[in-house]
Amino acid sequence: ALVEGADTILDPRTGQVGWSDNPALCLAWYLTAPFGWRASWADIDIPALIAAANVCDELVGTRRGIYEKRYTCNGRVSLGEGKIAITRKLVSAMAGALVVSGGRFFVHAGAPALPAATLTSDDLRGDVTIQGSRPRRDLFNGVRAVYVEPAANWQPTDAPPLLASNYVAEDGGEAIYRDMEFPLTTSVSTVQRIMKAELERNRRQREVAFPANLSALRLRPWEGAMVALDRLVPFPARVTGWSLSPDGGVNLTLAEEDPAVWDWNPAVDERATGDSPSVVLPNPGRVATPASIAVETPQGSAFAALGVSWAAVPSAHLASYEVEFMPASVAAWQGYGAGQGATAASVATAEPTAFRVRAVARSGAVSGWRTAPVPAAVSAPTATGIAGGIRLSGGFPADAVRLQVFEATSSNLSAAAKLPTEPTSLFYDRTGLSAGETRWYWLRAVSAEGNVSALAGPVSATAL
Repeated sequence: ALVEGADTILDPRTGQVGWSDNPALCLAWYLTAPFGWRASWADIDIPALIAAANVCDELVGTRRGIYEKRYTCNGRVSLGEGKIAITRKLVSAMAGALVVSGGRFFVHAGAPALPAATLTSDDLRGDVTIQGSRPRRDLFNGVRAVYVEPAANWQPTDAPPLLASNYVAEDGGEAIYRDMEFPLTTSVSTVQRIMKAELERNRRQREVAFPANLSALRLRPWEGAMVALDRLVPFPARVTGWSLSPDGGVNLTLAEEDPAVWDWNPAVDERATGDSPSVVLPNPGRVATPASIAVETPQGSAFAALGVSWAAVPSAHLASYEVEFMPASVAAWQGYGAGQGATAASVATAEPTAFRVRAVARSGAVSGWRTAPVPAAVSAPTATGIAGGIRLSGGFPADAVRLQVFEATSSNLSAAAKLPTEPTSLFYDRTGLSAGETRWYWLRAVSAEGNVSALAGPVSATAL
């Protein structure tokens, strides 16, 4: 027989008391129950409880084409299990957390964490430590779970296992499962949503040890924060550790947070009971390299800036682009700026300059670089008079696709004009001159990306 549980559960959203399968409300009921934690309602943060209850009641689509509440709790517990074990079961049913801060209970259901504050270098009292990846022992690429299946006479049942083949490949081909139990979850759709969120949160591996000053008192565990430090692409995080420091500050531990963790497409993500295929999940730890890069080729012999553009990366995980440049006189890449939302930039430079760009994912992962190098200059240029013109010769650079030719009636480069024709090989005959006319020439190589080399020359000759 199906038995309805307690009908003394208070819903602070309506003030009504009755039966509920909302995990957040059931947890608050247990916190205040005489056989539970015996807390008073004044000890519970009501706005946080209401927010968690609303998350649990959100309607989510399923593979069967119907909608169900995001989280519910159905089952029974024994008081002999102990308060902590019962509390953990209720929390697991909503993929959330119970936080005690300032003597108050804060109930949270699993959902994206909106930033409650932005942490900058002004909030620091020491050096930040960033861990880019988890230790191997803490990683997993698959999840196996047990839930309660009504169609199996309400017995514990294996949920369809989740194995992400893209993460398996990252881990050297080894399937690494995490085993979980959800004794108060009775929907195969719900348990799979929680499994996917657990896996995706584990694969967001960046963790920050943030020694903050007292400004961090405004944050609590489980709250979201935007980390915006110098020379680091801003990224969302969740507070997973919080402690006061003896030197008068707050030590925060921040775990990378990505709203995509909670994305759910039942047609793709949900498997029928008995199915156990490997599935490929969108990988926020990878983002494609921009397909191309182009430099706006200058038309004059001198320039004050070079424009660079690149192909947009079609990825839902894309956050921004990072651009760097390296002038010919400098043997190191220099940052033009992080967090570029556009696909073009203008860099002030008066000399041949290499460029490179890469994509940055919301998770902080970066793509490979797409580079526009400086092509080699024309080697050993010469000019020889021919009938009605001048022949230009020299070594055509292997990384060039064409040449710019600047011509003047003297050795003054500033007076030179670019010829309309851009030869694609050497030699090149400049025709249309009268016998006895002397010209000076400078040659500049142009790469496939449109970038330019240093000028080679001047060389001069007289037409015959």
